[in-house]
Amino acid sequence: MLYDFLIFIGRFQPFHNGHKYIIEKGLEISNNLIVFCGSANKSRTLKNPFTFLERKKFIIGSFSNKINNRLYIEPLDDFDDDQCWVEHINQIVKRIVHNKRVVLIGHTKDDSSYYLKLFHNMQYIEIQKIYDIDAVNIRNIIFNIKDIKKIRKEIKNLVSKEVLKFIIDFLDTEHYLELKNKYMHSFNV
Repeated sequence: MLYDFLIFIGRFQPFHNGHKYIIEKGLEISNNLIVFCGSANKSRTLKNPFTFLERKKFIIGSFSNKINNRLYIEPLDDFDDDQCWVEHINQIVKRIVHNKRVVLIGHTKDDSSYYLKLFHNMQYIEIQKIYDIDAVNIRNIIFNIKDIKKIRKEIKNLVSKEVLKFIIDFLDTEHYLELKNKYMHSFNV
């Protein structure tokens, strides 16, 4: 392995096969990977419908125990100040890695990926996407389509079996119904 630790930052709302691919590629070149789940302590919103613990479960459920033993899944709060946010991440990383070399991995999707350039103290490795998957599209499918069978059909190839099962179960919760109502009102559907 080339590296002791890589870090991967995202919101994973939801965790999809593109995220899974980045983790798999990262573990080909590193012994361990720290996954930071952003917006960890936010209330459920249309943009962040899943809690940190649910996303942690998504990630763990998407991999074998052999891989999970190499993953550290950490909650990450949002900050108004980018520098404070970077420092917070650096403190968590320092606690986990004990002075080992750390490299940031990710995929520059669009302007929302600006944060990848904030880590001046770390090397960055761009993982080229092979999947054309966007969590925004998955959330739109979840909240826009009424029929559960159609939702399952639309997202089954975009997420792992474990994430698909969780999402289908989530569609039968009060949390989902509240968010769906907000979605419908926001578009006056």
